[in-house]
Amino acid sequence: MKRLLLLLLVTSSFFGCQKEYFERIENNITGTWVFDRAQERVNEPFEFYYSILNRYRGDELTFLSDKTVIYREGNGDILEGIWTITSIEGDNNGADYTISFALVDENGKLSQHVWSSNFVNRHCMNVYENRPDYEYQYRLSKR
Repeated sequence: MKRLLLLLLVTSSFFGCQKEYFERIENNITGTWVFDRAQERVNEPFEFYYSILNRYRGDELTFLSDKTVIYREGNGDILEGIWTITSIEGDNNGADYTISFALVDENGKLSQHVWSSNFVNRHCMNVYENRPDYEYQYRLSKR
């Protein structure tokens, strides 16, 4: 009986710590982010990444705690939507989290993004996005 109680105590404290850590990561994501690095490569063997940072100059991405996301493009256009984060179990190319968000522009056009991340803190995050033809790598810093 004592062993069962000890096992229950250890298990509950492990999951409690895991939940607190995930909540801290979720809180780290909330805020306004700017692009420090943006790279793309064609989804073909032996292709290299090249910089596309100029496409993102002046853009800001704001994740709010109510799961609203606002994307302000450098040209003044604003897209709004929702976001979520999930924890990834197992080996997914080193990614620990998936940040998913959907944005709608003023004309009603929808764009969806799924970013994988293996590094998120209060100041910066590295994310990766795979599309059918291209792979993207971004580094964002909190403003």
